[in-house]
Amino acid sequence: MKKYCYYLVLILGFGLSGEIGMAQIKKPPMNQLNAAGEKEGYWVTENGRQRIETYYHKGKKSGVFKSLWANKLSCIGVYQDDIECEKWYYFGDYGQLLCMETDFQENTDSIKLDDGKVYTPDSRCYRIQYYDNGHKKREGNVYYFTKGDREIEWIEYGEWKYYNEEGNLIETKQRASFE
Repeated sequence: MKKYCYYLVLILGFGLSGEIGMAQIKKPPMNQLNAAGEKEGYWVTENGRQRIETYYHKGKKSGVFKSLWANKLSCIGVYQDDIECEKWYYFGDYGQLLCMETDFQENTDSIKLDDGKVYTPDSRCYRIQYYDNGHKKREGNVYYFTKGDREIEWIEYGEWKYYNEEGNLIETKQRASFE
């Protein structure tokens, strides 16, 4: 009798797991607009070999952002009200971590570059770049230009640390100056 019950439980268990495993997974709605005509929810855009997956709320990027290049993850991070926040990770062709950015802040400072030009970037963060072996390559603060016409995308500022491939600090430099 015990042997019979064991086989019955075994058969029912496989039967139920098969039904559960064969259940259809419903695809989430994509690329929707709200009543005001703004992007809302999960959006996927593709341009050649690049695929971008982003969440929107009332037309602003709000939530996880993923960028894939040739079906490989190249970037993942989080937006809140169209502003980068938390941690962002950038990956190379073989999945290796190339760069991490954190401590995002809006910016009101102006910086004067070596060529004498003064810029007022929109935001700033702390960036760490890595060698393919995983050791730090360099780290420091970065100003970003995210709005309007711009000659440059970002500027290194403040103290920057540079490392050799073994991860040993080899140099520290002051980059850009505040106006």
